[in-house]
Amino acid sequence: MQDSEPSGAETARLAALKATGLLNTQPEDKFDRLTRLARQMFGVKVALVSVVDDQRLWLKSRQGLLDINGAAREVSFTAHAIAQVDIMEVPDALLDARFQHSPLVTGTARIRYYAGAPLTVGDGLRIGALCILDDKPRAPLTQAERQSLRDLADCVEQAIGHVDLHEQSVALQSAQRLGEVVARAQLTFIQEPDRKKAFETLLNDTLALTHSAYGFVGEVRYNADEQPYLITHAITNIAWDEASIAFYAAHAPQGMVFNQPRSLFGSALSSGEVVIANTPAEDPRRGGLPPGHPALNAFLGIPIHHGGKMVAMLGLANRPGGYDLALVDFLHPLLTTIGQLIGAARVQQKHERALIELARLSRVASETTNGVVITDQHGRIEWINEGFTRLSGYELQELMGHRPGDLLQGAETDPQTITLMREALSRGEAFTVDVVNYHKSGQPYWVRINCNPLRDPLGGLQGFIAIESDITREKGDAERIRQNKQRLAAVIDGARIATWEWNVQTGEAVFNERWATMLGYTLDELAPHHVDRWKGLLHPDDLIEAEALLAQHFAGKRSDYETQCRMRHKDGHWVWVNTRGRVTTWTPEGRPHLMFGTQIDISAQQQARIALQEQADYTQAVLDNIVDGLITIDQRGLIVSFNPAAEQIFGYTAAEVVGQNVKMLMPSPHREVHDGYLRDYVDNGHSRIIGVGRELRGQHRNGHLFPMELAVSQVTRGGVPMFVGLVRDITRRKAAEQEIERLAFYDPLTQLPNRRLLMDRLQHAMSTSKRNRRYGALLFMDLDNFKNLNDTAGHAVGDQLLRQVAERLVSTLREGDTIARLGGDEFVVIVESLHEDAEQAATRAESVVEKIHQALSQRYRLGDRDYLNSPSIGVTLFIDHEHSLDDLLKQADLAMYQAKSAGRNTFRFFDPQMQAKLMARTQMEADLRSAVSESQFQLYYQPQVDHLGRTTGAEALIRWPHPQRGMVPPNLFIPVAEEMGLIVPIGLWVLETACQVLLDWSREAETADLTLAINISARQFRQADFVDQVKAVLARTGARPERLKLELTESMLVSNVADIIAKMSALKNIGVSFSLDDFGTGYSSLSYLKRLPLDQLKIDQSFVREICHSPNDAAIARTIVALGHSMGMGVIAEGVEDEAQRAKLGSIGCLAYQGYLFGRPVPLSEWSTQR
Repeated sequence: MQDSEPSGAETARLAALKATGLLNTQPEDKFDRLTRLARQMFGVKVALVSVVDDQRLWLKSRQGLLDINGAAREVSFTAHAIAQVDIMEVPDALLDARFQHSPLVTGTARIRYYAGAPLTVGDGLRIGALCILDDKPRAPLTQAERQSLRDLADCVEQAIGHVDLHEQSVALQSAQRLGEVVARAQLTFIQEPDRKKAFETLLNDTLALTHSAYGFVGEVRYNADEQPYLITHAITNIAWDEASIAFYAAHAPQGMVFNQPRSLFGSALSSGEVVIANTPAEDPRRGGLPPGHPALNAFLGIPIHHGGKMVAMLGLANRPGGYDLALVDFLHPLLTTIGQLIGAARVQQKHERALIELARLSRVASETTNGVVITDQHGRIEWINEGFTRLSGYELQELMGHRPGDLLQGAETDPQTITLMREALSRGEAFTVDVVNYHKSGQPYWVRINCNPLRDPLGGLQGFIAIESDITREKGDAERIRQNKQRLAAVIDGARIATWEWNVQTGEAVFNERWATMLGYTLDELAPHHVDRWKGLLHPDDLIEAEALLAQHFAGKRSDYETQCRMRHKDGHWVWVNTRGRVTTWTPEGRPHLMFGTQIDISAQQQARIALQEQADYTQAVLDNIVDGLITIDQRGLIVSFNPAAEQIFGYTAAEVVGQNVKMLMPSPHREVHDGYLRDYVDNGHSRIIGVGRELRGQHRNGHLFPMELAVSQVTRGGVPMFVGLVRDITRRKAAEQEIERLAFYDPLTQLPNRRLLMDRLQHAMSTSKRNRRYGALLFMDLDNFKNLNDTAGHAVGDQLLRQVAERLVSTLREGDTIARLGGDEFVVIVESLHEDAEQAATRAESVVEKIHQALSQRYRLGDRDYLNSPSIGVTLFIDHEHSLDDLLKQADLAMYQAKSAGRNTFRFFDPQMQAKLMARTQMEADLRSAVSESQFQLYYQPQVDHLGRTTGAEALIRWPHPQRGMVPPNLFIPVAEEMGLIVPIGLWVLETACQVLLDWSREAETADLTLAINISARQFRQADFVDQVKAVLARTGARPERLKLELTESMLVSNVADIIAKMSALKNIGVSFSLDDFGTGYSSLSYLKRLPLDQLKIDQSFVREICHSPNDAAIARTIVALGHSMGMGVIAEGVEDEAQRAKLGSIGCLAYQGYLFGRPVPLSEWSTQR
C-alpha cells in the first residue's frame, strides 16, 4: 500500500483511468496513426500517447526511438500536463525549474522540448496527454500549431471513448462511489472525535460499495513474540442468540480480539496475503463456525500494510457472486486510506499521551519549590518556573535570551565548576554540580544543578532543562560538621585510634583515615563506605560471632558491643583488631539508628598468643597424626608414651604397653641384649643407636616380624633424661622396591630376566671371563613356527607355550646360568666358565645346546591340545672384551638365522665369514634402495623363436649395472629385493618399461606382432590392486594387451589359488597371456594346473642342459610337451645353447625356443642388430 493519501478527486481519476482499459494493453493502430501524424506534422523526434496512474507513466502509443515507458510519475512531464486544462509547453527543459534536474532531462532520454495536450474522459477527469518531444530546445508553438495539437488530442479522446459506454458508465459510477467513500472516511476521521464511529461509518460504506452482507475492519497488533493478532475497530452485529448478543455488547465497544491461526482471517493474518474463499465450507483453511452463526457463503480477507508493516485488516463476507482480485485492485485506494487512518490514529494516540504527560510535567514544574529552567541548544533561557524566580529573584522577561551564568555567577563561583558546565553544554551532555550563584539582590547562595539535554525523536539537540535546588543550609551544616570532625579527628589521631560510624538502617558507614590505614587502604579505596565493606573484610569465621554480639546489643542484652576479630589487610594477611561501639540514636519504632565505635590493632598481642597455642597444637597434632610410630621410654626402658601410629604398627594399644619394657616389641637377639645396651649408655655414655638411624625387624603383637626403620634421640623432661624412638614400618617400601626391581629387570610373562638385566649379567660374565681366562657362551634361541601357533590358536595359547619353555629352560640349565627373554619367542642363555680352550668350550656349549633341544622338543600341553615345537639356536663364544655386548648379541642372532636357514630345529656357531656375509647383505640393501630411487636398472631382451627360426617375441630380463661393482647378477639382488619389499616398485618399473617398448614395436611393421614376456614376482602378484596396476599401465602407455606375456613361477601358485585364478582371468579378459616359468622344478600339480588359465609352459633349462645325454631329463621334457599339448597350451624351452638340443626338443614336439643358440640378452639399443 502507498503511504501517500489520494484525494477523492484523484481516486475518481484513477478509477476512470482503469475504466478506459488502456493500462497494460498492447499498442493499437488507431492510436499509432495519430502519433505518427503528430510526429510528421510538428517535425519532432518523438510523439506519445501517455497516461499516468498513481505510481508511473505508461505509454499507449509511441513514435520515435525514445522509450520512457514505466518512468516514475513524479519525474514525468505528463504528471504536470494533467494538472492544467490547456496545453502545457516546455521550450527548454534545462531552463525550467520543474524539470532541469529530472533524470528524463539529465539522463539518457535527454528531453529538452515538451508539449502535451491533456486527455479528458468522463466528467472532466484528465488521465494523460498527447505529447510531442525533442532532444533540442524549440520555439514555442504558434496559435495554429497549438490548435492542431489540440485537435489531434480530441481524436485520441474519441478513440478512447469507443469503449463500451455502459461499462464505462458503470466503472465511472463505481469509481465515483469509491472516491466518495474515501473522501467521507477522511473527512469523518478529521471531524469525528470518536474514532470508533469513524471506523463504523467506513465499514458500512465499504459493505454498501462491495454489496457485502457483513464484515469488520480492525487494527493488527503484535504480541511479545512478534506474532500478529487483530483487534476490531468496527464489526457488523450479526449476533444470533442471547449469548452472542451479550458477547457483542460486552466486547464490541472496546474492540474484539481475534488470534485464532486456524481460520480464514487467521490465514490472512499469519501470511500477510489476501485470502479469497468463495466456497468456505470446502476451504482447508476454514476454522469452523459456532452453532447458530449466520451462513458464510463467501469471504474476503485483505491485510493492509502501512510503512512497510501490516497494520490493519479488512474482512468482508457474503457478496453475491463471491470475491476476486479485481475487487481487491478496485479497493486499493480505500485500503491505502484505511492503512493511513490506522497509522494516523496511532500517531494521534501517542500525541495525546504526550500532551497528557507534558501537562502533568508542566504542573509539576510550576508547583515545585525547585527552580526549573529551559534553554535552547545554545544555552539561552527560554522558560523558567516560579520556583526559579523565588530562588534567583529574576523574572522570565529579565532572563529571556540570556545564559544563566551571565546574571547568576559571581566572585565566589568556582571557575573549575564553570568550565565543567560549559564543556558539558558544548558536548550536549548531562551534568550535576554544586555551585555558588548570586541572587538579584547580590546575596550568594548554594544551588545543586541537575542539567539534562532535550532531544528530538531523531536525536537532534533541541536545548537543555535544568533543575536547581537550594542547598545553602545544607552547605552551612556540612561546613560546621566538617570543622567539628576536624577537631575530633585531631584528638583521635593523636591517640592512634580508628573510628567508625554506622547507620544501621541504611547500612551506610563512615571510617576515619586511621581505620583505613590500619588495613593498608586509603579511604578512597574503601569506597563506597558501607557495612557490607566491613563484612567483606571480616574473617568469615569471626563474622558469625560479631553479628551475634551485635544482635545482643541491639536487643539490650549488652550495654556495649565488643569483640576481637580478624580483618583482611590489603596485602592479604589478617589483622587482629579489638572493636567496640554503642548505639547512640534509635528510631521512633525502637530500632537502632546510628552507632559509633572505635577500633585498635591488637595483632602483636594476638599473634604472640596464637603462636604459642599453634605451636602446642602443632606438636600434639604431629605426634597424633604422623605415620611414624613415636615411642618414649625412660632410663629403665619402660614405655612412657605410645602414639596412634605406634599402635597401628605394633598392634598394641597405648594402655597395653605403657609401663612395659620396650623390648617386648623386639625379636631375638635384640630383645635379650636391649637392657644391657641401655644401662651401658646411661652409666658410661656408650651409644650404639642414639642419633643413628638403622633398619631392623620389629615384632607385631600377632608374632609376625616386619622390616622397620628406627631412629632414637635423647630429650630431657623435668631434668630427667628420656629417650624418643621414631619407628617407621617399611614393609610396603620393601615390597615396592622388590616390585620395581622385578618390573625393571624381569619379563612379566615368564618372570625371566629381561634385556636390561641380561645386558648387566652379560657384562658381568665378560668381566669374569677376562679375570679367570675361561670362555663363556651366548646362546640366542628362537622357537620354530611360533608365529603360526599365534595366528591359528591365538596369543593366549602362544603365551602358555612361552611360559612352559621358560620353565623347561630353568629346570634344564645350571643355577648360575642366566636365562633371559628378549621379547616375542626369542630367548638368550649365558653359560659361564666353560673352559680355557676354545674347542673344549665349544664342545661343552654344544652339550648345553643338546640338553636344551632335548628339553624343548618334548610334547607340550596347551589347554586341551598337545603341541610339538623345536628351537633354532645360534651360539657365539666370548672371552675377555674382544667384542661389545651388542656385537655379541648380533653374532648369536646371526648364527641363529643361519640355523633357521639350515632347516630349523638345529644350531649354528658364529664365524667371521658369517659376519662378512651380513655386512655384504647390509651393503646390498643400501645399494638396492639407491638403485630404485636413482633408476639404475636396465632391461635386456632375449629373443624367442619358433621351429623355423623366426623371432616371435622376447623375454625382458632385468639387469643392474652398479656404478662401482659393475653388473650385479639378478640371482644376487632379486632375493634381497623380494625380502625388502622393493620387488614391488621394481616390478612396476619393469612393467612400465616393457609396455613402452611394446608401443614402440607396434609402430614398426617388422616388430608389430612380437610378444614381450616379463617375470612377475610372487609378492608383486599378491598385491590387492595388481590387476588395476596392469590395466593402468596398459592404458597409460597405449600398449596392446595381447602382446604382453606375464611369466609366473610354480612356487607362487601353491596358496590362495582362487585369488590367483581371479586375477589371471581378469587380465586374460583384456588379452594379456600367461606363461608358467621353470615348469617341473617346483610344486608341479595337475590339480591346480588344469584350473589355471595358462597359455604356455616353459621347460626349465635344468632339463634342457642334459637332454641329449640324460634319459631322465629327456623323459621329463617329453612329458611336459605332451602335457602342454593335451591341455591346449603352448610349450617353449629355455636355455637352448646348441643345435643338438634344439633338434632333440623338436623331435619331441617342442617348437618354440629361447637360449644362447638364438641370441644372448642385450639392451634395447642392440636388439635390432641381433635379430
